Amino acid sequence: MKVRFLGTNHGMEDSKTSKNRQSILLEIGNRSYIFDAGAPVVDILEKENYDLSRVKGIFISHAHTDHIQYLSQLCSCEKINAKIYLPDFDVMGEYANKYNRKFFKICEGAFYNDLFVKVSSVKTKHLIDWEGNSICHGFLIEAEDKRVHITSDMTPNLGDFPKYLAKGERVDMIISECSHPEITDLFEMLEKCNADRVAIIHVYPEIKYDELNSRKGKNDFELILPDDGDEYEI
Repeated sequence: MKVRFLGTNHGMEDSKTSKNRQSILLEIGNRSYIFDAGAPVVDILEKENYDLSRVKGIFISHAHTDHIQYLSQLCSCEKINAKIYLPDFDVMGEYANKYNRKFFKICEGAFYNDLFVKVSSVKTKHLIDWEGNSICHGFLIEAEDKRVHITSDMTPNLGDFPKYLAKGERVDMIISECSHPEITDLFEMLEKCNADRVAIIHVYPEIKYDELNSRKGKNDFELILPDDGDEYEI
């Protein structure tokens, strides 16, 4: 399994960098899966003549702009024939109505399995609907005997940090946001986890990178701070 970061930035407009907003590409053999569409995924991949027919699944964690900004680009790309999973049809119904595609709704727990990769939703409370239900999903991805967890956005108090991770269940990589929680609180949770690597993205304010860099080499896991385009073999 290869994890490639197409977009690693936070969602604030006052960014001092030109990095793309959040989007992650996972490659399993000759198949690819996209998690969030904050980056211009089609533009990025077409520039390198990437075979877009490899994309088999697109998964959107929640309906905030920094995670769906380029979903329309993916939906309108004729070269992509992938199943597209949305967190909430009430909020994102425009996509179902506008594009000649079949969309699927993300359900809590294991909701996707194509025999190559299994994807499970682990909800957070970052975005709540009018009935008080969570419509924000973190993802556990399992493939090739490897496990990767993408937290998506969480609440500042981390009351929605994945319980199975905090209990020490084994994963190969955690990809965590760092916009909403404080670094100290986030690392208190991460230190309870059993992961080889922790990748921190979606960092705001950007001055947090100073402290994050100072924490490298001081944890039981390898701490990485990916930039756009970085990729890691799991």
